[in-house]
Amino acid sequence: MSIGAISQERANAETALRELKDFVNTQTDPYFAYQILNEFPELVQSILGAAGSDAATYKTKLRDVYDTIVSKSMTEEQKKAKSIYDSLEHELDRPLMIEGGAEMNAIRDTFGPQVAKYANNPHQYVLESEQGKEKSE
Repeated sequence: MSIGAISQERANAETALRELKDFVNTQTDPYFAYQILNEFPELVQSILGAAGSDAATYKTKLRDVYDTIVSKSMTEEQKKAKSIYDSLEHELDRPLMIEGGAEMNAIRDTFGPQVAKYANNPHQYVLESEQGKEKSE
């Protein structure tokens, strides 16, 4: 392949990327943006194919376009729900009860230290119980 052909391919990829960015940025209807999102893998493949050895550079640029179209494809209700979910996601890793708090002390006093050990992590109890059953079989 000649140097001229390689440079033409890169120019085609750059033009295609620019056109795609412009097209995505003009979208205002979430439904139509979602339709573009469904076609995005094919669009990416054609741009990356034209980019040739510079495909890695274009992947980064295409990621920005992808993030834009994902955002535009969400309705206001979906954006609000995502915002709520994102704000609560870190809460899932927090303990259910404060170690040494009134609830934990009541559990420890009523049911013993073994139950209190799993009060903040009941899933761990289930996993260990199932593993114990498998070993005994």
